Amino acid sequence: MQFMYPSTQSLTQGLFMSSKLLGKMSPEDFAQFCHEQRDLRIERNEAGEIEIMAPAYSLTGRMNAEINYQLSHWNRKAQLGLVFDSSAGFFLDEDKEVMRSPDAAFVSQQKFDAISQKDRKGFLPICPDFLIELKSASDSLHFLQQKMERYMGYGCQLGWLIDPDNQIVYIYHADGERDVHKGFDSPLSASSVLPGFELDLAELPLENK
Repeated sequence: MQFMYPSTQSLTQGLFMSSKLLGKMSPEDFAQFCHEQRDLRIERNEAGEIEIMAPAYSLTGRMNAEINYQLSHWNRKAQLGLVFDSSAGFFLDEDKEVMRSPDAAFVSQQKFDAISQKDRKGFLPICPDFLIELKSASDSLHFLQQKMERYMGYGCQLGWLIDPDNQIVYIYHADGERDVHKGFDSPLSASSVLPGFELDLAELPLENK
């Protein structure tokens, strides 16, 4: 088994594990592998590599908690689907080979209802309708942008990549359109997919106080 540490130019959250055995794991074997290593945050990419993600720094964790709070609070009133935090994994492709865990995700009730009871007990075999990735200080922006592009290819309707250091949100639409929202002084609307939801960016903690 090979462990590949990212270079400083492609720095991401953790390390990659690559082996022929890992790449050949069935969805069930991979789920069991994740269960046995449940203290780790694990994803599997298109190359069959296991990505082990480092724990978030405290400030990133606080920001992520605020994002999920706002999304969950909206959904509790809207009742349009289900909200998931960064601990939830999703099989994005039909063969259940690629598994990702966005920092925040929303799946419509209609999509969720179409999933079998058996599949609901594991990683959901579906790409979220809406998702957010939050860039930490140690993340490569280029790496996360590539990740967002792949999410859209799997059927995500709207995705946000939040860069708190520069107060920029990169917005990805299902039709291929890309926008940039600069500054955290005004809310960001997701109404095109989530009617009535706005993320109040001014509430994100940008300093540990």
